[in-house]
Amino acid sequence: DLIFCFIFVLELALRVSAFGKTFLNMEGWQWNLFDLLIVGFSVADEATKLILSDGEVQEVFDSFGVLRLLRLGRIVRLVRMVRLIPALKSMVYLILASLKSFLWTVVLLLILMYCVAVYFTELAFDLQHKHPDKDFSSVRQSWGSIGSSILSLFQAITGGDDWQNFILVFRDVSGDSSLVNTLVFSLFIAFATLVMMNLVTGVFVDGAQRIAREEKNQELLKHVRRLLAPQEARAGRSSTGPRRGDDDLVTWLEFCQKLQTEEMSAYLTAFEMDAGQAKDIFYILDQERQGKVTMREFFSACVNLHGAPRLADTAILRHLVQRTFEELDSHLDRVEALLGGPAVRNDGAAPKYATCPDFYKPG
Repeated sequence: DLIFCFIFVLELALRVSAFGKTFLNMEGWQWNLFDLLIVGFSVADEATKLILSDGEVQEVFDSFGVLRLLRLGRIVRLVRMVRLIPALKSMVYLILASLKSFLWTVVLLLILMYCVAVYFTELAFDLQHKHPDKDFSSVRQSWGSIGSSILSLFQAITGGDDWQNFILVFRDVSGDSSLVNTLVFSLFIAFATLVMMNLVTGVFVDGAQRIAREEKNQELLKHVRRLLAPQEARAGRSSTGPRRGDDDLVTWLEFCQKLQTEEMSAYLTAFEMDAGQAKDIFYILDQERQGKVTMREFFSACVNLHGAPRLADTAILRHLVQRTFEELDSHLDRVEALLGGPAVRNDGAAPKYATCPDFYKPG
């Protein structure tokens, strides 16, 4: 205890010296306050044990029972280790996210077990009335009440005992094995193990996929922040001296050169994009056609465009494209009428940057 107390005090002292006055006025300050209280009680606990004898310490804790609970509060600090291990953090978040669905699955399983337990409990009482001279101790142990029947069913589906033993007790008493009873019990085992357990597994898998997507988005945001860090530093330096308005702007040629770097390639790969799509985004952002955009705008657009499109977005895009083609067809008809003959239309594929300024055209 003394060694761990020393480690906790040293760790807390380093954090306080690093953050200074913002230690209790920063993100996650509640955890900092909690650590401060726990370490304070730990120091008081160790100081009490060093000053007083064992008997006197026990008398103090017997007189103030709350101190014993505060000693146990140090265990809660282990919860903070969860966020330091990504795999453990994902597992804890997965359990918490799937807890609601898991509880409803358990409720459904309990209802099913209750219905089957009622059937076999009634069957046990009927057999006891038909064969009063038989020894029903094994039957009463497994199926003597609703509670014992539910426990037997739970043991059967979780491997607590061989499920065949629970159905054979009826044969040992009555001398025959009912096909109906065997069929009912077999259907219950099959449904509980193959359907319900797989349903629980599916709930956890779905939660794991959702958490994986969220973690991937968080990693992408961190990657964006790392890419924007040099620009933020440059902006901070320029704030102390003469600042130019185009510090954060990149031209088309500079952007094409950035696409050849490994860092930008890794960034585009993380967003499941290629260089052609990145150039398309550059062209869309440069609405004034000056050949310049800010990298912040580009990264923000990549974040917003990342992911599968929603059905509403697809429907709106389809409507806008259809309306654009209708307006274009109407304009072509008017041009044809003005020229007094059929207008020449290019049915071939137009160059990708045919309507772009010269700085967008390749070559």
